[in-house]
Amino acid sequence: MYGKCILNITIKSFFMKTFFIMILSSLILMTSCKEEIEENWNIDSLTISCESLQDAGDGNLKMTLPTEFSGTLKLNVESNSTWAAEVGDITIQDEQWITLSPVEGEGNGTIDINIAPNHSAADRIGSVVVTTSGNIPVKKTITLIQGNTDDMLSIGFDGIV
Repeated sequence: MYGKCILNITIKSFFMKTFFIMILSSLILMTSCKEEIEENWNIDSLTISCESLQDAGDGNLKMTLPTEFSGTLKLNVESNSTWAAEVGDITIQDEQWITLSPVEGEGNGTIDINIAPNHSAADRIGSVVVTTSGNIPVKKTITLIQGNTDDMLSIGFDGIV
């Protein structure tokens, strides 16, 4: 009778120890397999500057150009992140009168905005959008207005003050 009791206690003790070791091993594996990634949740900084830029009144910028202007404008970009630039809305869809170079960068840089000649002398509006690519990106829109701005403003295009 004592032998059966000792065997029973030994078996229970063995299973309890085994169970405890399995639980402990599982917990150690779970915590060691957890990949800890620290995210930098700072808002990106983005500053756009150029000699002829004006505040558009909505946190974005605008530039007014004479109808006959063609050439290259230099846009200075200051950022703590990577950024990309693209041509946005254009009033004359058949004509790509704004081109950018380069279209992406990191940190501080310069974007060349190439304005094609305005052969029709028609008023044109387009935009350049610069966006950072961090965890909390920032977007700035530069509206380019070429032509008779008084007539264009009275029509009431969005984003123009």
